[in-house]
Formats: sequence, structure tokens, C-alpha cells
Amino acid sequence: MKKTISIILLSLLFIQFNFAQTPVWVRQAQPDGVACLGVSFSNDGTKIVSGSECPDARVRIWEASTGNMLYENSDTLMECYMGAAYSANGMYFALIEETGILSVYSYMGATPQLLYNIDTETGAAYSVAFSPDNMKVVTGGDNDSVYVYDVTSGNVLMALGGHTANVLAVTFSPNGNLIASADQSGKVKIWNAASGALVNTISAHNSAINTIKFSPDNLSIVTGANDHMIHKFNVSNGNMTGMIHEHTDAVNQIDITQNQQYIISVSDDQTIRIFDFASGTELKLINDAVRGAQITISIAQDNNRFVVGTGNGSVVLWRIDEILSVKDLNFNNIKVAVSPNPAQEFIKITIDNENASQTSIKLFDHTGKQVMNIFEGMLQDNATFTENIKHLANGQYLLNVNINGSITSQPILIHK
Repeated sequence: MKKTISIILLSLLFIQFNFAQTPVWVRQAQPDGVACLGVSFSNDGTKIVSGSECPDARVRIWEASTGNMLYENSDTLMECYMGAAYSANGMYFALIEETGILSVYSYMGATPQLLYNIDTETGAAYSVAFSPDNMKVVTGGDNDSVYVYDVTSGNVLMALGGHTANVLAVTFSPNGNLIASADQSGKVKIWNAASGALVNTISAHNSAINTIKFSPDNLSIVTGANDHMIHKFNVSNGNMTGMIHEHTDAVNQIDITQNQQYIISVSDDQTIRIFDFASGTELKLINDAVRGAQITISIAQDNNRFVVGTGNGSVVLWRIDEILSVKDLNFNNIKVAVSPNPAQEFIKITIDNENASQTSIKLFDHTGKQVMNIFEGMLQDNATFTENIKHLANGQYLLNVNINGSITSQPILIHK
């Protein structure tokens, strides 16, 4: 008979869980776990590019469906990659590096090829974006200017001067007619993308603006700033049309679904938040303190997947439908421990719950089939369950704990 205790307590992990489905996958932007500062989905939804903090900054490309790494550039001469962007046609991607280096890659074959590294001569740079026609790339940095480059040659097409503070975020409108830039003083400037003429200046925030996006219909601009706020403005007249104040720390980046249904934001408060675009109502909260500050986000064109780069270096793929299908999302409220994990003949489940709650505990196999109904009823405070799993085959399982309608999930490996 196998000794049940032989691997007991490999670890007793009190994990502060997400009341939701787990992410689709989690990878690392570079081996040492330093922050992931830039992510971008390709328009066809098949690839994700990530750029990491330094030292030993990394560019990595991931297969979106599996999380497999398709490419890595580990040029140790590069500093920290502050932003990443894919061109709309998927033929190019760009990264902006903290000392002001713009790197543009051609991706027309199996392996990306570096087209050029350009010193933007800004001292530092923070943001990069492609035009919808794939012909231009725009950057923002420390010398208060916005630069527009020809994608294929790297030649400077325009220098858009007028900011009086470092430019932290840049973007093109979806129709390609406008460029928007946002700076450390809280100002937004809107430019004619063809002529470089200044169209409007908006006093958007009283603090540094970290992120700016046009709505897919080209009618609105959405900004996020160090004042914890997300603001929405009318493009034509600069009037504020919405204000979101749910975050409790700096808003690092936002993105908008292509169907203009949701705004998703990431913040130094370690949360991801999903808002209704039209009303600004918060629909879901993911408190991901396990992975630290939520730094960068990109939403796929399918309106359902998004990728986040985090403070602990994780590249995390989520599904919107799974997040919205649960009642609440918070890694911090309920503590669940499972041991041993991997398990052989039994699992011990300990739940740290402060109040009596209606609870169900179920175990599912990798196909989603329920294989055990461990408990259903009123759970009185803390509880421990010891379950025999001798009848289950080796493999990956998912433990779901549902407390008052909120679900937390934990993977369990059975290996006999």
C-alpha cells in the first residue's frame, strides 16, 4: 500500500484566490521575474508580444492560444521596454525602450527581423503606437515632443512640439486621422495626423496621464492617470463626458473592446477592472495582489480575450466571458489551502472563512466534468475536509469553492 504521508505537505499554500475562472495561461516576460512593462495583441489574435523591465530586458512573442513562446530577443544592451505595439496588418511590431530607443521589427516570416533601432533623442521614452494604415509609428518621451516615423525606413516624418511636460502616452485614432498625446502635467493634445497641426488641447487631469485611447467610433478619448481617475472626453470639442473613480492608485493603462462595450483598466492598486463603456459602471473587479501592480493591457479584436503584464513579470491571458460569468473577483477575501498537491490518495482542504456561509465544494476534471461533490450546505466559519481520491486517475483537476455565489478555483494535480 502506498504511503499517503510520503509527500504530505509538499506545501500548504494559502492562496488568495480570484473569485472566477483562473486565467487562460500565465507566463513570464523574462526569466528573473522583473516587471512586464508592455504587451500587445496582434490584430488577428494569434500572437502577443511582451517587453520586460531590466536588467536583461527581453522581447518575447507568445502564441495566444497556447501560451507557447515563439520568439525571444535577449539583447542585454537594451534597457527596459516601456511599451509594445503590433501593426494592424501583423507585419511589424515595435518596442520603445526607456533610454529612448525605438525598435521596429519586420514579422513577415517565421522569425522576426529587426529593421532598425532609432535613438529618439528624448532621453527617455514611454509609449509607441502604429497608424491604422501600418505606415507610421508614433512615440512619446521626455523632451516634451511627439515623433512620427516612417515604419519601413525609420525616417522622421513629423516632430509635434507643444507639450510642456514629458509625453507618457500616444495613440492614433482608429480612422487614422488624428494622433492624441498625453503628458505628465495632465494635458492631452490632439493632432492632425496628416499635417501635424494641433487640433485641440484638453486639461484632462491634475496629475500625470499614463494612458490614452480613442474609442473605436473615433468620437471619444479615454485617459487614465496618477490621480486614480479614468476620464472620457468628446473628441470634437474636448468636453468631459464621463468620469470613473473606482481605482485607489495610479491607473497605468486602459484599453477598449472593439465593440465599444467595455473599458478595461489596470492599476498600481493591483486590480484589473472592467467598466461599461457607455455608463462607466464597474462590472467586475479582479484583485490580483498575488502578481503585484497591474501595469499594461491589450484587448484582442475578438472582444473576449485580454492580456496583462504585471509587476512580478507575469504575462497573463484572461477571458472576459469567464470573468463576467461570476459574481465577484477578489484574490484576497477567502483563503483556501489544499495539501498535498500533487496528491496521491487523499486531499485535505482547509477553508478560512470568517462568517457562516452557504457553500459548495466540487472537484472537476480537465474536461469540466464534475467528479466529486465534496460539500454542500451552510459552512460554519473555518472548516477542514479530508477526501479519498484513490478512485481518480492521474491528471489535472480543478477544485471549485462557491461561497454565497462567489467562486474561487484552484488546480490540483493527482499523481500516484
